[in-house]
Amino acid sequence: MSHRIVGWAIGVTTGSPTRKAVLMALAERHNGDTDRCDPSMERVAADTELSIRSIERATADLVRQGVLARSRRRRRDGSLGGYSYTFPRASVSEPPASQSGSPPAPVSGQEPEVDLEPESTSVANAPDVPGPKSVNRRPVTMDEHRLSTAVLATWNELADQDLRSDDWLVKIIGRIREYPEATLDDHRFIIEQNLLRPWWEGPPNPSVVYGSGAQFERAVTTARNAQRDDGRIARIVADVQERRQQ
Repeated sequence: MSHRIVGWAIGVTTGSPTRKAVLMALAERHNGDTDRCDPSMERVAADTELSIRSIERATADLVRQGVLARSRRRRRDGSLGGYSYTFPRASVSEPPASQSGSPPAPVSGQEPEVDLEPESTSVANAPDVPGPKSVNRRPVTMDEHRLSTAVLATWNELADQDLRSDDWLVKIIGRIREYPEATLDDHRFIIEQNLLRPWWEGPPNPSVVYGSGAQFERAVTTARNAQRDDGRIARIVADVQERRQQ
């Protein structure tokens, strides 16, 4: 445990008891000697007595606030590992021990992992990446860019269209921010169910689903009312309602 990081985390205002609990749990898992913080979601869940879903939502909120930065680790076989966390707002009093020596050895029985790019990297810092650089005066992150372009490609596939305008990506990114719990698979299901049950007139375009918050909520309701055994969409709606009440 790094007492410096824990002391810093105590003074951070997160706006939510859940986010605070997750931040403190991560701070207590920070290794001051290696400057690494990469506990599993299960470990954080055990520390906080919160659900994995609540922890995922809280860490995403902390990243958006700039309190946390996180990056995915990749194993030697190319598969994605867990997250590594850093605390960009914490003051640095001394360099981590790992800067002057070899990197820490992997735990026995685990594949070594390497850090990937931070999740908070914005498209604005990558000028060769096509797409909107900001939406509503807020920089578009690489994760938002990747998901929005994948959602638009999914729309084109399911609607048999070839739409490429950044205007569509702007609308999709707006909804991604409102429903960060939704995965690409969830977006595919929402699009699919609404194309099967059109409530608009004329040919479809992404605006009928992503044009506004109200339209997306209507699209989510349409998908939720469709038969789906795992109840995933219903849980997303519940997560959003819970977040609005915080």
